[in-house]
Amino acid sequence: MKKIRDFEAALFLLAFVPVSKMFYLPSLYAKNASQDMWISAAINVLIEALTLFAVLSLWRKKGDKKLFDILSKKVGKNGAKCIFVLYAVYFFIKAYLPFAEQKNFIEATLYENNANALTFMPVFILCGYLAVKKTVVLGRLGDIFAFITLTGLTVIIAFSLDDCDFASVLPVGLSGAGSIIKGSLSALTWFGDGVYFLFIMHEVTKDKKPVLKISLSYILAGIFIVVFSYLFYCSFTYAAARQNYALIDISKFSSVIYNVERFDYIGIFCILLSGIISLCLPVYFCVYALSEVFGESKKTYISVLVCIILAAAVYFTKESFLTLLSVITNYLSPVLLLFSNILPFIIALIVRRKDEKTF
Repeated sequence: MKKIRDFEAALFLLAFVPVSKMFYLPSLYAKNASQDMWISAAINVLIEALTLFAVLSLWRKKGDKKLFDILSKKVGKNGAKCIFVLYAVYFFIKAYLPFAEQKNFIEATLYENNANALTFMPVFILCGYLAVKKTVVLGRLGDIFAFITLTGLTVIIAFSLDDCDFASVLPVGLSGAGSIIKGSLSALTWFGDGVYFLFIMHEVTKDKKPVLKISLSYILAGIFIVVFSYLFYCSFTYAAARQNYALIDISKFSSVIYNVERFDYIGIFCILLSGIISLCLPVYFCVYALSEVFGESKKTYISVLVCIILAAAVYFTKESFLTLLSVITNYLSPVLLLFSNILPFIIALIVRRKDEKTF
């Protein structure tokens, strides 16, 4: 059976971890942590790196076994099913905000006239299609999109440097620890990418120094996230909290643009292209988790149902998006932290115990 090479897994993280954090999230960071928003981003990246390290340690020990089989031995088959159903709910919640924000972003910034209801629908169709594909496809997508993401990030960051006020973030820590931590907690729905590896680790081969490759890839992706957050505040300073479309705003005041038009759109479209695949990942793993519970033969039906429910949620809550955003970021942070960071640590610790049923 074909598997994902460890190098492809590393490229997968590099291609898709940074891009989903470049739409609404920077302004949310700025609302909570102001000039110290980059510290909030760094905390999220650090927590995510520690989670990934725990998952990688589990991969080294039980990397050839499926997570469902591992949990079945520890908590029983019914216990494993319960955990997978809960993770499916978590992935669905994780999918909602990025889908809604990217839909709003595309309709508000890339169309001169009002976009109709069908404009974003092909993304849900693509999402449903990818959700039924074999896991090895994720590795191939990493191969393809890593270069596209790097190109987009390089262009966007290069164009943003011209208008930055680097002194605006000084003195560091002025916002206070409470605001910085609040900024990190509010961003949890955009993070949790490390938990993906927990579900696909049995599909990843171990070649030369696999842990190092994957770790360095995530560190590089994390650096891009922190640098983008830092430059975003340096570009807009006190107005950063009002710039809801960070990706298209951060580079538009560059003096180069006045001479050669919006050349930065090359970077924007690269990020959007990779961002479309990044949007599909929570749905992919939601469908994956449910298909482990209800059977692989029902995967297509599960994919269709999940995408229909998600599309309905995105379209019918358009007017209440800001309310739902507030609810998810302010009240669901403990739940998101549990599934994205705490549970992977617990699972890794349980697996290190003697191979017998715990309950």
